[in-house]
Amino acid sequence: MTSSASLTNLEDQIAIEHAALLVIDMQNGFVSPEGDMAGFGFDLSMVADVTPRLASFIEQARQLGVFIVHTRVINDASQNPPSWSAFWGPPAVTVEGSWGAEFAPGF
Repeated sequence: MTSSASLTNLEDQIAIEHAALLVIDMQNGFVSPEGDMAGFGFDLSMVADVTPRLASFIEQARQLGVFIVHTRVINDASQNPPSWSAFWGPPAVTVEGSWGAEFAPGF
């Protein structure tokens, strides 16, 4: 197989060398019971349930050679439009350099 045009069957399409695992915003501010979202009163019970399973899934994917991409959101007042700040106020969660912006343990 020399190009993506040759990915015509399901077996080729789902092969590990054509896959990626995207892990989105697993940051302290969002997922930790000590994080800002919990402090705002959000129920993180579903996050607590899925976090260890996700960490295990990532490890299994890593062992199989799956390409893994971790993303994180950084709130920055200079990047937010005025409408965002008018609705939400100044950034308080996942601010650059804060503990909340860092990846949660295991991620």
